[in-house]
Amino acid sequence: MILTEIEDLDADREWQRLWQADDHQHANYTVTSLAAGAAHYTRLYYLPDEHDVSQYRPSAEEFIPHHLLATGPEGPVAGLALTVEVLPGRRRLSAFGRPLMLVEDRTAPARLRRQAAAAIHTRLQELTERHGAERYHARDYLVGGEISPLTEVMLRHGGVSHHHFTQTVDLRPPAEERFAELRKNFRKILRRPRDGFDLDVVTGRDVTSAHLDTFVRLHLDFYGKTLRTRASWDAILASVRADEGFMVVGRQDGRTVSMAYFAVSERYCLYASGVNDTADYGSGLSHRVLWRAMEHARALGCVRFELGEQLYLGMYPDLPEKFRAIGHFKAGFSNTTAVRLDVFSAGVEAR
Repeated sequence: MILTEIEDLDADREWQRLWQADDHQHANYTVTSLAAGAAHYTRLYYLPDEHDVSQYRPSAEEFIPHHLLATGPEGPVAGLALTVEVLPGRRRLSAFGRPLMLVEDRTAPARLRRQAAAAIHTRLQELTERHGAERYHARDYLVGGEISPLTEVMLRHGGVSHHHFTQTVDLRPPAEERFAELRKNFRKILRRPRDGFDLDVVTGRDVTSAHLDTFVRLHLDFYGKTLRTRASWDAILASVRADEGFMVVGRQDGRTVSMAYFAVSERYCLYASGVNDTADYGSGLSHRVLWRAMEHARALGCVRFELGEQLYLGMYPDLPEKFRAIGHFKAGFSNTTAVRLDVFSAGVEAR
């Protein structure tokens, strides 16, 4: 097994070959989505006790690339986007601020996948020691219901895992079947005509900076403050321009009242950000926007659509009620809740 470091994921043909072979392709880990993650930190509310990974932090001062690719006799077997994240007074390993995620060719023999994971784990340990980094955090999407070889080797070396849930939609059934799975009042909202209302999907061929400016304005009007840096907004625009993202825009009588951004790969679509005009909040705009996004993602060939984390009362009793309300809304689109593992390298005490 040969392990090499890659400086530029977008330009490396072998990395692109591995990405194409991966049967998951989570949209958070496309090149442009990683750039968006580097510019905007999202707190992990479902890990409230893990302060070093869930507390707010500023954007990193620098991301030093050490992307890894493990290659066997027939080509790339596994790899991951990897950076040393330089923060004030601390360093950690991450994928541009996001948890590490193993990209795999699952058609490779199991022994080669294990060898690749072992080689990657060894390099992660080396980089942790070399940079004096904190314990690192990997995310396992449990493809096929199995833990990944990297999760296996991390746990065998003293790591621990914490599970969480996310609401997903299987896009493979036809629209009428998926529509039937919607919550009853969702179906009523979507069937009900809304006079003067139009929805547009904005892709790389037609997105402009004006779309982004409108998105920024809606966010500011709704929240009353700026939640994203300009670099983060620009990264969203770059993602759409590269067709690794798209927007859905809702207009009422020509006035923009709803916008949402979706990160996308060839197989996966993720609801990343959305906002409604405060005057129209609660009027069913999000229902229409998300249903339109699902239809567009399916047309692109995606098989999975992720709405985001699902936080249950018994597991997170101290979280504000708004998070459970958001989870209830997400569940109206799908009866499918997927489990994920957040895996931490040795040194984390089990809770």
